[in-house]
Amino acid sequence: MLKEKHLHLLIAAISIILIAIAYGGMPARILPFFFEIHPTSVDLKHVFRAMMGLYIGMAIFWFYGIFNASFWRPATISNILCMAGLATGRILSLILDGIPSRTFLLGTGLEVIFVIWGILNLLRYTDAKK
Repeated sequence: MLKEKHLHLLIAAISIILIAIAYGGMPARILPFFFEIHPTSVDLKHVFRAMMGLYIGMAIFWFYGIFNASFWRPATISNILCMAGLATGRILSLILDGIPSRTFLLGTGLEVIFVIWGILNLLRYTDAKK
């Protein structure tokens, strides 16, 4: 049964799957359309498809945490770590490389929101059965 505490994982999982498909589904067509990225080499396409697989794998675990109460906490922790890692990398890039496109700035903001939301959920729902 879907509860309020599951909303965090549900939105994160759906979002990351959509991003994964955008990155890895057809990188040579999608990435230039949304970003100024033109993956022409096989190696670069390989990197984006590997990211797609990683993102989808994480999303599957987050979905599992929604539907299996004993995995809610580990799924939430993995979501926090994943989003914190992404946000940290983006913030480092802001410092070292400058301001990216609005799309990437939005992504950074959303990742920070997911980190905070996840931490608040862990604090609020100390028992995985709540």
